[in-house]
Amino acid sequence: MANSYETMYVVRPDLSEERVNQVVDKYVQFITERGATGIKIQNRGKRRLAYEIQNFQDGIYIQMNYNSDGQHIKLMERDMRLSEEVIRYLNLKLTAEDTPSEESPVDSASVASPQEPPQEQPPQEQPAVEPPQEEQPTQEEPTAAATPEQPPEEQPAPVEPTEEQPPQG
Repeated sequence: MANSYETMYVVRPDLSEERVNQVVDKYVQFITERGATGIKIQNRGKRRLAYEIQNFQDGIYIQMNYNSDGQHIKLMERDMRLSEEVIRYLNLKLTAEDTPSEESPVDSASVASPQEPPQEQPPQEQPAVEPPQEEQPTQEEPTAAATPEQPPEEQPAPVEPTEEQPPQG
Protein backbone atom coordinates (compact mmCIF):
# COMPACT_ATOMS: atom_id res chain seq x y z
CA MET A 1 0.00 0.00 0.00
CA ALA A 2 1.42 3.39 -0.99
CA ASN A 3 1.43 6.20 1.55
CA SER A 4 2.15 9.87 1.02
CA TYR A 5 5.51 11.12 2.32
CA GLU A 6 7.22 14.46 2.60
CA THR A 7 10.99 14.74 2.92
CA MET A 8 12.50 18.12 3.76
CA TYR A 9 16.26 18.46 3.84
CA VAL A 10 18.73 21.30 4.15
CA VAL A 11 21.81 21.40 1.93
CA ARG A 12 25.01 23.30 2.71
CA PRO A 13 24.80 26.93 1.50
CA ASP A 14 28.30 26.96 0.00
CA LEU A 15 27.40 24.46 -2.75
CA SER A 16 27.02 25.69 -6.32
CA GLU A 17 23.61 25.54 -7.96
CA GLU A 18 24.88 22.74 -10.20
CA ARG A 19 25.99 20.70 -7.17
CA VAL A 20 22.65 21.30 -5.40
CA ASN A 21 20.83 19.99 -8.49
CA GLN A 22 23.07 16.89 -8.45
CA VAL A 23 22.14 16.22 -4.81
CA VAL A 24 18.42 16.65 -5.59
CA ASP A 25 18.69 14.32 -8.61
CA LYS A 26 20.52 11.76 -6.45
CA TYR A 27 17.62 11.51 -3.98
CA VAL A 28 14.93 11.61 -6.69
CA GLN A 29 16.66 8.69 -8.41
CA PHE A 30 17.04 6.95 -5.03
CA ILE A 31 13.30 7.00 -4.27
CA THR A 32 12.30 6.32 -7.91
CA GLU A 33 14.39 3.12 -7.95
CA ARG A 34 12.53 1.96 -4.85
CA GLY A 35 9.05 2.47 -6.37
CA ALA A 36 8.06 6.00 -5.43
CA THR A 37 5.45 7.70 -7.62
CA GLY A 38 3.99 11.20 -7.92
CA ILE A 39 7.29 12.87 -7.04
CA LYS A 40 7.13 16.65 -6.63
CA ILE A 41 10.29 18.62 -5.88
CA GLN A 42 10.35 22.17 -4.52
CA ASN A 43 13.56 24.12 -4.07
CA ARG A 44 12.63 26.48 -1.23
CA GLY A 45 15.83 28.47 -1.66
CA LYS A 46 18.51 29.73 0.67
CA ARG A 47 17.20 30.62 4.13
CA ARG A 48 18.64 31.70 7.46
CA LEU A 49 18.71 28.82 9.96
CA ALA A 50 17.11 29.28 13.37
CA TYR A 51 20.40 28.16 14.94
CA GLU A 52 23.86 27.27 13.69
CA ILE A 53 24.24 23.75 12.26
CA GLN A 54 27.75 22.43 11.54
CA ASN A 55 29.07 26.03 11.58
CA PHE A 56 26.52 27.11 8.94
CA GLN A 57 24.05 29.94 9.56
CA ASP A 58 22.24 29.52 6.20
CA GLY A 59 20.98 26.52 4.28
CA ILE A 60 19.27 25.61 1.01
CA TYR A 61 15.90 23.98 1.71
CA ILE A 62 14.61 21.18 -0.58
CA GLN A 63 11.16 19.59 -0.22
CA MET A 64 10.11 16.30 -1.84
CA ASN A 65 6.53 15.00 -1.81
CA TYR A 66 5.87 11.49 -3.12
CA ASN A 67 3.88 8.27 -2.71
CA SER A 68 5.71 5.14 -1.63
CA ASP A 69 5.44 2.02 0.51
CA GLY A 70 8.01 3.42 2.97
CA GLN A 71 10.59 0.66 2.67
CA HIS A 72 13.24 3.14 1.52
CA ILE A 73 13.04 5.59 4.48
CA LYS A 74 15.73 3.98 6.66
CA LEU A 75 18.11 3.66 3.73
CA MET A 76 17.58 7.27 2.61
CA GLU A 77 18.01 8.63 6.15
CA ARG A 78 21.26 6.69 6.51
CA ASP A 79 22.51 8.09 3.20
CA MET A 80 21.56 11.67 4.22
CA ARG A 81 23.18 11.27 7.64
CA LEU A 82 26.47 10.18 6.02
CA SER A 83 26.31 12.78 3.23
CA GLU A 84 28.50 15.87 3.57
CA GLU A 85 26.07 17.94 1.48
CA VAL A 86 23.00 17.44 3.70
CA ILE A 87 23.19 19.17 7.07
CA ARG A 88 19.64 18.37 8.32
CA TYR A 89 16.70 16.23 7.12
CA LEU A 90 13.18 15.26 8.16
CA ASN A 91 10.85 12.58 6.76
CA LEU A 92 7.12 12.75 7.41
CA LYS A 93 4.38 10.24 6.67
CA LEU A 94 1.35 12.33 5.67
CA THR A 95 -2.22 11.47 6.58
CA ALA A 96 -5.31 12.24 4.51
CA GLU A 97 -5.77 15.57 6.36
CA ASP A 98 -2.15 16.60 5.68
CA THR A 99 -2.24 15.86 1.95
CA PRO A 100 -3.45 18.83 -0.16
CA SER A 101 -6.09 17.69 -2.65
CA GLU A 102 -6.88 19.00 -6.10
CA GLU A 103 -10.35 20.10 -4.92
CA SER A 104 -9.10 22.33 -2.09
CA PRO A 105 -6.25 24.44 -3.43
CA VAL A 106 -3.89 26.07 -0.96
CA ASP A 107 -4.44 29.79 -0.41
CA SER A 108 -1.65 31.47 -2.40
CA ALA A 109 -1.46 34.34 0.12
CA SER A 110 -0.54 31.93 2.92
CA VAL A 111 2.38 30.35 1.01
CA ALA A 112 5.38 32.59 0.36
CA SER A 113 7.87 31.81 -2.38
CA PRO A 114 11.61 32.13 -1.66
CA GLN A 115 11.90 35.32 -3.73
CA GLU A 116 8.92 37.17 -2.22
CA PRO A 117 8.75 38.38 1.36
CA PRO A 118 5.65 37.25 3.26
CA GLN A 119 2.68 39.54 2.88
CA GLU A 120 1.59 41.30 6.03
CA GLN A 121 -2.07 41.36 6.90
CA PRO A 122 -3.53 44.83 7.54
CA PRO A 123 -4.34 45.40 11.19
CA GLN A 124 -7.96 44.85 12.07
CA GLU A 125 -9.84 47.83 13.37
CA GLN A 126 -10.65 47.72 17.06
CA PRO A 127 -14.11 48.88 18.12
CA ALA A 128 -14.01 52.31 19.71
CA VAL A 129 -14.24 52.11 23.49
CA GLU A 130 -15.93 55.00 25.23
CA PRO A 131 -14.18 56.28 28.34
CA PRO A 132 -16.06 55.56 31.55
CA GLN A 133 -18.36 58.37 32.59
CA GLU A 134 -17.63 60.05 35.89
CA GLU A 135 -20.36 60.04 38.47
CA GLN A 136 -21.98 63.39 39.03
CA PRO A 137 -21.87 64.50 42.70
CA THR A 138 -25.24 64.77 44.35
CA GLN A 139 -26.26 67.84 46.29
CA GLU A 140 -26.39 65.85 49.52
CA GLU A 141 -22.67 65.04 49.34
CA PRO A 142 -20.45 68.13 49.23
CA THR A 143 -17.05 67.56 47.64
CA ALA A 144 -13.85 69.56 47.83
CA ALA A 145 -14.24 70.67 44.23
CA ALA A 146 -17.88 71.63 44.73
CA THR A 147 -17.28 73.76 47.87
CA PRO A 148 -13.90 75.47 47.70
CA GLU A 149 -14.85 78.10 50.30
CA GLN A 150 -14.61 75.63 53.19
CA PRO A 151 -11.31 75.89 55.06
CA PRO A 152 -9.25 72.72 55.43
CA GLU A 153 -9.65 70.97 58.73
CA GLU A 154 -7.12 72.07 61.30
CA GLN A 155 -5.13 69.51 63.18
CA PRO A 156 -4.76 69.94 66.92
CA ALA A 157 -1.55 71.62 68.02
CA PRO A 158 1.02 69.42 69.74
CA VAL A 159 0.91 69.55 73.51
CA GLU A 160 4.03 71.08 75.02
CA PRO A 161 5.30 69.53 78.21
CA THR A 162 4.64 71.47 81.38
CA GLU A 163 6.85 71.60 84.39
CA GLU A 164 4.81 68.94 86.06
CA GLN A 165 5.40 66.46 83.25
CA PRO A 166 8.95 65.34 82.44
CA PRO A 167 9.86 65.55 78.75
CA GLN A 168 9.37 62.27 76.93
CA GLY A 169 11.46 61.09 74.16
